[in-house]
Amino acid sequence: MASNNIHHGEVTISTQPTTPIHYSYVPGGDQTEHGVGYLIVFLSGLHDPRKVWTPVLRFLDKDWPQGIARPAMLLYDRFGSGETAKKHTSEAHDAMDAAKDLRELIICVADKHLQIPANKVTGLPLIFVAHSFGGVIAELYAKQYPRAVAALLLLDPSPTDTDGESWFPDPDASDFKPELLPDGVTTAILRKARAQQRASPYNPNTPNKEGIKWDNLSTYIPEVGTPQLIGPWEGTPILAIMAHDPSPYAEQVRKLTGIPALLTLTYNSPNWFRYLERLAKLVPPHLRKGPTVAKGSGHFIPLEQPKLVAAEVKELIQKLQLLHNVQNSRL
Repeated sequence: MASNNIHHGEVTISTQPTTPIHYSYVPGGDQTEHGVGYLIVFLSGLHDPRKVWTPVLRFLDKDWPQGIARPAMLLYDRFGSGETAKKHTSEAHDAMDAAKDLRELIICVADKHLQIPANKVTGLPLIFVAHSFGGVIAELYAKQYPRAVAALLLLDPSPTDTDGESWFPDPDASDFKPELLPDGVTTAILRKARAQQRASPYNPNTPNKEGIKWDNLSTYIPEVGTPQLIGPWEGTPILAIMAHDPSPYAEQVRKLTGIPALLTLTYNSPNWFRYLERLAKLVPPHLRKGPTVAKGSGHFIPLEQPKLVAAEVKELIQKLQLLHNVQNSRL
């Protein structure tokens, strides 16, 4: 799994035959009793290229658990990010389309690198390691293709039920009560912060360079944390969720948008964490871990805490191996 063993390539999918998707593939270790084993797929945040996962790959190289085969790994640039050009279409392209694009990519990669034909790809169990908006795509994929995903590690996944602006009290609302505001927060500060969030590149109503529409997520996810996901075997999928550390995140937001750290600490981070608690209900309590806080890390956890991310990936794989061993012992 060393960096010199990475294959960089490009493939085209049927829905966009003129625009190749650039990807990187890392071969796995010995085959397991599940055939070719797992395929780990890394899903980046909005605008982020696949190379953001390079630090994580380096730590995955170290101290691999004994007795467990290394899974193959796939990293890719979505349309409009990294090396992959934007889609050549005037039609709306949303998060569900991105999930379907990923399905086609996995089919192509499985055929090319794992010799798994398209009609057998449902037997290839996936492990998703997803950051930010990539977490939304991972969730939609797992719902659109039941029994395909064995485990998910979601790193500060983007909330699907808010534009972020609504987390701040609205000074112009009829029920707004300025006397209830905490020290340091004023009506003027709130009004400005809402405008800054509205103009942020991470607001779903703001155009983005991927050309991806994501102000319609409630269409696909009307209620956070439901329905529960269905994995390939009993006891799957396993889910781990990691959240940002509020203090460094608040400073990142201040630098990016100008929103004061006090407001992020008071409104944004607490609401986001509560969202993650609801999101964790995608699986039963005994199959989930978190949300936990990535201490010292802002939003960009793969870059800020790659060692921690790699450790979580290894833990997920060990849990899957243990589950597999238990099931085999019952046969």
